[in-house]
Amino acid sequence: ECPALAIDMKLDTKEQSIIKLQNAINSAKNISLKMEIPVHILFATGDFEYKKANDLYSAQSLIPNTYFKSLNGNGGIGYHNSDFSFIASALLYSSNYGVPGGFVGAHPKGTDIKLERNTQTVKSLVHTHSFIDNVIVSFNRTYYHHAEFEKSGAVGAEFLVKNYFGNINFNLDKFSFFNEMVVGVSGEFTDQKYGGYVFTPNSRLSNFSAYSYQSFEIGKHSIELSSRFVHSFVDPQDETKYSKNPPRDRVFNCFSFSILVMHYINKKTSLGLNFSRSERPPTVEELYSNGPHLAAYSYEIGNRDLEPELGYSAELSANYNTDGLNLSISLYDNEFFNYIFPTNTGKLNYSQLLPIYQISNTKARIIGGSIKFTYEFIENFSTNFMASYLRGYNLTEHKNLPTMPPLKGKLELSYSKTNFFATLATDFTTYQRLIGDFESVTPG
Repeated sequence: ECPALAIDMKLDTKEQSIIKLQNAINSAKNISLKMEIPVHILFATGDFEYKKANDLYSAQSLIPNTYFKSLNGNGGIGYHNSDFSFIASALLYSSNYGVPGGFVGAHPKGTDIKLERNTQTVKSLVHTHSFIDNVIVSFNRTYYHHAEFEKSGAVGAEFLVKNYFGNINFNLDKFSFFNEMVVGVSGEFTDQKYGGYVFTPNSRLSNFSAYSYQSFEIGKHSIELSSRFVHSFVDPQDETKYSKNPPRDRVFNCFSFSILVMHYINKKTSLGLNFSRSERPPTVEELYSNGPHLAAYSYEIGNRDLEPELGYSAELSANYNTDGLNLSISLYDNEFFNYIFPTNTGKLNYSQLLPIYQISNTKARIIGGSIKFTYEFIENFSTNFMASYLRGYNLTEHKNLPTMPPLKGKLELSYSKTNFFATLATDFTTYQRLIGDFESVTPG
């Protein structure tokens, strides 16, 4: 039986331990509250959390302007019975924090950042008890505001985003050889505005998409199919005030699909093969940026003539699972006919001493793999190993792709019992020599 009102203000043991470790390097406070109120077929839920931390201490001294304060909460009310469900909810998040200075360019004296994000969502589900099992309709509005204040009080960068998104999904009942089938449509409108030293034009984005998903089984094979078509329109505002490389309206039509085949050798072992086509329109920043990106300590120049990013990928995976052993391995190959990325030009913007990055496109290949291994070798003792590797090729210029991580992984040894747990872990990264133009090698 659920209690009529349940309030939980306790943190679990692991989170308490983490907070105590954090308190060793700063003074912090954390308060959280959660409640659930079911009343017959009606219900209400809500949670609230407040965090505050003062400037960090290093082994040598105080690090100024590293404070942090956040407030977040959400609540919802709903109705549920066998034929109809409805929920209306709202989420609020606000945060103030400092970024220390000392870097050449960007924020030499540090900066203070304030951001706010709130979302309102309405969602309903109707059971039709027909060929269409149920229909899900949802709509949400998201507001996001981000401002960076220099020590002089001036606004260094400002972003304001208003997003409206709605979709309708039709979940079809099992028929013929299909176990599950979903078709749907969605619409989205986004108004993006920029201020301070951000020289991306205010823009409005509209897109419409239609999508589908099917799954079925043939013998020991499970097959999943999905597809998506997106029509996108980008409308930059105040084009006439840009004398050099003015932005222009862009229209994109993108189609993506995926096919997954799983072969079950037995109850413990399976093999998977996934093949997909992925196409996405370039972002507003990739199209129209022409100024400093202070968070990345770079000066970025967009490309208004970019075409959608297009690539094909194949992934082979193997899985083995028993009560005490879980092993998964995957290998993949991504072939891009048009890969969009920022490339370092080797030039410097002397007004702010920032390296200039140009948004570019190229034919590219990204290959790699990953492994995950968990084994309980003695009761209550287990080991967990994870590793992944990427290799990026710029096929047009016969170079390495920039910003590719080297081989990296994590090894853990854990002991857990009802009221006690302990973990010993190490992260590792290998030496990275396969770097792009104007990049520096990184040690392991």
